[in-house]
Amino acid sequence: MLNAKETMHSIQFLRFVAAALVVLFHSYGAMNAGHSHAPAMTYLFGFGAVGVHLCFVISGYVMLHTVMHQKPGTYSTRKFITKRAIRIYPTYWLFAIFYIVVRFLHNQQYELGFSEYVKSFLLLPGSSPLIIGPGWTLSFELYFYLCFGISMYFGIIRGIAAMTLFFLGSVVVGIFTNSQNPYLALMTNALLLEFLSGVWIAYILSRNNQRYNR
Repeated sequence: MLNAKETMHSIQFLRFVAAALVVLFHSYGAMNAGHSHAPAMTYLFGFGAVGVHLCFVISGYVMLHTVMHQKPGTYSTRKFITKRAIRIYPTYWLFAIFYIVVRFLHNQQYELGFSEYVKSFLLLPGSSPLIIGPGWTLSFELYFYLCFGISMYFGIIRGIAAMTLFFLGSVVVGIFTNSQNPYLALMTNALLLEFLSGVWIAYILSRNNQRYNR
């Protein structure tokens, strides 16, 4: 049975695989834009899109794994959300500025207004992909972190239960409303269930490990 440290090494490797799949998917698309290519190659590299879904599951797993291995009584919703924001925003801003500068140097400036730049830099739903296309995934990550951080305030078991009911309810609402509002579309998207599945996997494995080590 893997211990916590070995498990995280395995997850980090899986995260690398997921990221590599996404990179191959977007690289192939960028290099072959406007060109015809063999269906087999399209399918092979198109499979790389699964890396995004794998990353969402891993995020859910890692977040709960991290919280469950904290010292009792040390969890803080504010600190959790702050740390998540610090991990995402500075790196994203750096790359966003790089994209803007490169496009400017090639005379391919973005046709965006000031408010659109601000919304994109804040990774707001509907605006996050305006500068960097895959930025939409970060909007989902941030929303999940917000929901997860608030849920864990009530404890792990009650937090997981509350988040499960909330996400399932949100997805059901999305099925019947099919809202075009970018905020509601994100909040009711079935992709949230991928984060949730990662959370449950972490919880179930942790419980099994506890029984095994008794």
